Amino acid sequence: MESTLASYFDGVKILFAQEFENAVVTKYDDGLNRAILEMWGDFGLYRVRLLEVVTHDLSRKYAYYVFNNEQVIVGFDNAPDPHALQLKYGITYTAHRLERIPHCHIKNKTQVELTDEMRCADFVAWVKANLAS
Repeated sequence: MESTLASYFDGVKILFAQEFENAVVTKYDDGLNRAILEMWGDFGLYRVRLLEVVTHDLSRKYAYYVFNNEQVIVGFDNAPDPHALQLKYGITYTAHRLERIPHCHIKNKTQVELTDEMRCADFVAWVKANLAS
């Protein structure tokens, strides 16, 4: 992949490692068509997970999650989630079923809310503002 993508992932790794304890890269794959970065770390009693997939055209799929044991406290992603699409498009949501849509899962993934697009820095800021370490 091009060096700007490698630089982007280097910045993500540095920020994640600075903000979360025991940060570790569990997957990094820089292929011809896409690059994948997965990291895990700790924030007090919480486990945090970052997953980003960036394709050659620089489109980005992400998932940032916070866990307390096995329970999902919050999960931000932009997958084409049917519940999020229904919130955005109402009854015509099926016409958009493959569209990536920024949203978050709360209350152990029992509720969905629409969000703005997120990056690692946004996730770090949310965690620091909303969770006690």
